[in-house]
Amino acid sequence: MYIWNINKLVMALQAGTITGKQKKRYRITFWVLVALTVFSLPGVYNPSSMNGYDVIDLIFFLLSM
Repeated sequence: MYIWNINKLVMALQAGTITGKQKKRYRITFWVLVALTVFSLPGVYNPSSMNGYDVIDLIFFLLSM
């Protein structure tokens, strides 16, 4: 897997040298990372313990992603 060198991954995808099994691994890896990110947000950003400015900052941060 090309994890650190995205340019090589892009070139391999353009050349068609990535197999179906490898594509499946990339999809699984992507969705696991997305799930970890989404599920960790409530623990890190707890709006009930924030003041108004923190909530506004959180909203702008999420919109800028």
